[in-house]
Amino acid sequence: MARRLAAILALLVILAASLARAAAQPNLIVFLVDDLGWNDSSVSFGLPKDPTHNSHYRTPALERLAREGTRFSQAYATPVCTPTRVSLLTGVSAVRHGVTNWTLARGKDLGVVTRGLALPDWNCNGLQPVGSGIPRSFERAETLPAVLRAAGYRTIHVGKAHFGALETPGAEPTKLGFDINIGGTAAGEPGSYSGLRNFAEGQKGRAFFAVPGLQEYHGKDITVTQALTDKAIAEMERAKADGKPFYLNFAHFGVHTPIEAAKDFAADYKDTALVQKEKDYATMVADVDRSLGRILEALDRLGLTGDTVVVFLSDNGGFVQRAGSFVHRNLPLRSGKGSAYEGGLRTPLVIRWPGTARAGALSQEVASITDLLPTLVGAAGGKVPTGVDGRDLAPALKGQSIGKRELAWYYPHVWGVKGDGIEPFAAIREGDLKAILFFAGERVELYDVAKDPGETQDLAKERSQDAARLKARLLETLKAAGRELPVAAGADGRGKRIK
Repeated sequence: MARRLAAILALLVILAASLARAAAQPNLIVFLVDDLGWNDSSVSFGLPKDPTHNSHYRTPALERLAREGTRFSQAYATPVCTPTRVSLLTGVSAVRHGVTNWTLARGKDLGVVTRGLALPDWNCNGLQPVGSGIPRSFERAETLPAVLRAAGYRTIHVGKAHFGALETPGAEPTKLGFDINIGGTAAGEPGSYSGLRNFAEGQKGRAFFAVPGLQEYHGKDITVTQALTDKAIAEMERAKADGKPFYLNFAHFGVHTPIEAAKDFAADYKDTALVQKEKDYATMVADVDRSLGRILEALDRLGLTGDTVVVFLSDNGGFVQRAGSFVHRNLPLRSGKGSAYEGGLRTPLVIRWPGTARAGALSQEVASITDLLPTLVGAAGGKVPTGVDGRDLAPALKGQSIGKRELAWYYPHVWGVKGDGIEPFAAIREGDLKAILFFAGERVELYDVAKDPGETQDLAKERSQDAARLKARLLETLKAAGRELPVAAGADGRGKRIK
């Protein structure tokens, strides 16, 4: 009898310790939207909407999140998707991890030769687990989900992965630290958003891009956005029932191409002056916002709102060629996805962290995609791995400074389309100054992005010493990371290391 009582008491002590640990560890949700422009919502991030291009969006759920959390006016990702996703999982900048373009086929660069520059040598196989032996990849053991799992979290990936190339371990999120993977593959877009089309499963020419694991929705009138939301909420409910803190990486395919209307919202934009493709895109934005609303409502229903950190952001600037020709749809920011300009690099960022983030605040601190790992690991009470480039944003959420910082970008590619600033480049931001080195002709442009966020006034000649200093600093940064400067196509077909 005494032994039984002792065993019961020991079990109760363990259970109490487990519950105390769970209470101290908030749930973590990263709500990542694909190709959403910085101003493509009804929330203000500090600059006015353009009446022609981005003042018509209706995103009530994001409005709620902004009221209850802190917005960042100057948050940055990378010009295209995979580099951002690798930085999210590792806290390492693309300059250092070398996955500088979007990935797909193993060992192949899907970029294009432009302005006479050869294709660079880069980590085209993406993020891989340590010991995988995949050449031209970035190996990392201490990924965000791996660190959180070690801290007792259930780690859940839902939606677009696009971390590693096809036929490599990194194409499967469970190889990178996630306990659960729903829908994540090497593909960077869905074959179709429509359940009536079975999300392209079995569709000739699009089957590779079919979203797996959603067969129960085949033949149904539902978007992949909402089907994935069902799955995400079910995993949240299961974690709650099991008494497990969870990290949910909810990475939407929306609002990436193909642009397919979410018909539930078509009436909202029917009488606008937008071209049809822009109307369809607006409904896709609304559908993603509905997903966010459902996630927030599920947290309310489960009694988890006060115990959950919610992060909302996009993976790169908005795709400004979605209706055909190039248009500055990210105004007042310049250009869009794939570009060196702010429209290609800034992301909308909102963080709701009850008890830490100031409700309704707009932070002017400069934030980076690399900051999410140290911020979320810090929130979980875990130890941030070494070799991380990001900073903990908790002080900024409280209204404090995180200090001056230097950010650098390296994109020696062309992302398949033409547009303003969409060419091989590297860039650096130091304080309010941003210098861009376009590799063709080694052109340098300089902007004060605090005073001129639209990058309308090139100060390179007027402030030549600053331009030269920042170019030298940028080259030094690239050299230290082992990155390459493109050479003329036809010379040796490869880049040369910076001397």
